[in-house]
Amino acid sequence: TSAADSEYNVVSTNTCNGNAQSGIANLGSSNHNTYDSNTSTANVESGIYISAGTGNTVVGNTCSENAGGISVGGGGTYTDVVGNTCYGNTNDVIVILGDYNNITGNMIWSAAGNSIELTSCDYCTTSGNSCSGAGAAILCTSITNCTITGNLVQGGGGIKLISTSNHNTITGNTCSDSPSGSGIQVNASHYNTVSGNTCENNAAEGIYIYRSSYNTISGNTVTGNAQYGIYVKGNTANADFNFVTSNSCRDNTY
Repeated sequence: TSAADSEYNVVSTNTCNGNAQSGIANLGSSNHNTYDSNTSTANVESGIYISAGTGNTVVGNTCSENAGGISVGGGGTYTDVVGNTCYGNTNDVIVILGDYNNITGNMIWSAAGNSIELTSCDYCTTSGNSCSGAGAAILCTSITNCTITGNLVQGGGGIKLISTSNHNTITGNTCSDSPSGSGIQVNASHYNTVSGNTCENNAAEGIYIYRSSYNTISGNTVTGNAQYGIYVKGNTANADFNFVTSNSCRDNTY
């Protein structure tokens, strides 16, 4: 099922299984379309793919056992990805490349790759999602002015800001039970705020700030992690001028 250079369409309650590309595709300058309550399973590419366009809505769909779950390309802006269920996909599940997108209230489990991946995008909001799987729960690469709030992250690699992801806010998330990584990691990224999160029972640090400067780490609860509660480290690049205040750290190994 695909829409190309079209507007104000509703694609609803379809079943798209076993296709050679994506189950549902929004191509070209297709704006203000709604993709609602579809089931997209065992497709070679994504369950739902938004290549470009503005103001599209992807809501209440089920995407399972595809290569990817839901993908929004660099030309896709002001997209709402809300209340979808994604499980058993073999690569990254919800992938966002465009600006001003909203990823809210999705349930993602049994992900072989990253649950949610934001790359080179600005002013996106990721909120109220439930994520579990093998990769990072939320991986952010070179993003700016994004908000990550109120997500439940269990297992996998936690929340990661990497590769000059600057001026972002990570607040009110719960990150627990990572089998190998930190609850929240900020790597080579600056001027971010990490506040009011709960990071517990992770195999590495609760919060790890690496080669990153001018970040604020405040009001977090960090408990029962296998390494440091909060660890700030420089290496080939410095970790300077970070502000770590009013956090509660207890029952961590270090």
